[in-house]
Amino acid sequence: MRPVNTFIAFLLLALTLSDSFASIPLGASRKSARGTIDMYGCLQGNEYYIVNFAAYPAEAAKGKKLPVPECINIPATGNTLITLDLLDRDVRHKEVAVKVLKEGGQLISETPYSIAKQGNTSIGVNFSIAGKYQVVLYVKDTDFNMDNELTALHIPVAVAMPGNEPAAKNTMTGFFVLLGLIIIGLAFFVPHLLRPAKATD
Repeated sequence: MRPVNTFIAFLLLALTLSDSFASIPLGASRKSARGTIDMYGCLQGNEYYIVNFAAYPAEAAKGKKLPVPECINIPATGNTLITLDLLDRDVRHKEVAVKVLKEGGQLISETPYSIAKQGNTSIGVNFSIAGKYQVVLYVKDTDFNMDNELTALHIPVAVAMPGNEPAAKNTMTGFFVLLGLIIIGLAFFVPHLLRPAKATD
């Protein structure tokens, strides 16, 4: 029975890692929170969810060829299309909503809850003045048995504020938290799966 248990353990490991990492765009032309273009783009996350953030000028987003998207530092005011690629595959089967708030909590745009069948959700917003904003992703997630407000992913955004970047501490943090949870889970469950069954009399 031991080879069977080993096979099951490796299968679980492969499925877990593929669910976590298969959706992260690799080699895409995307800006990171530091303003450089790298293979991971604008990863933003918390303890529960991780997304790839992209912001486009609304007019440019209508074209056939999209420009390189901005990350959390948007250089100009005006109509903007914000897209969140949902990197947690299970979230793609759950209802999500997005709100854009001014600093201080004033709501300026929101979407209704819906299932993001294509793996991403978008919101149009008119950033009429320069300043600090928040883009907030809400997920109707019964897995955590917690209020949506507590698990919501808050992404700080600075609009037309050169040299005044919002803290990018969320960038990659959720990714490493998720990776740590996977490793801890595997460290706990794999030994139990590999343990030989007790002989019965």
